[in-house]
Amino acid sequence: MGAKHHVSVDFIGDNWKALNDRGSVVELGGENEKFAPYELLLSALSGCLFMTYESILEKMQISVKKTNFDVRGEKRDEKIATLKVCHVKVTISGAEDESKAKKAVDIASRYCSIYQTLSKVADMSWDVEFTD
Repeated sequence: MGAKHHVSVDFIGDNWKALNDRGSVVELGGENEKFAPYELLLSALSGCLFMTYESILEKMQISVKKTNFDVRGEKRDEKIATLKVCHVKVTISGAEDESKAKKAVDIASRYCSIYQTLSKVADMSWDVEFTD
């Protein structure tokens, strides 16, 4: 059996709070300054990709100074607006081996469960840029 996850979300007016079993809280919202549900979905994708990528970097024994995942998604123009396309731009700073760092992103996209879940409904893509 796979890992189980649980959150409880309170909806009080425009004040939405998600709480996990560890006591962490994320504030959500509709049209205010808080994260909207789809933004949280894209954030979850970047978090899953990063954790997978970081594990692969460790196994490959290479290091990077900084990594940024910039995730953009577009919904379909239908009554039920599922995700149509999703693009992840990965910017890596200070990679000691750019070729291996790019390969780690490729492997991460294949092993990240959220990336693979979203790929069932959306056209997924990614690219990598390197900076000093």
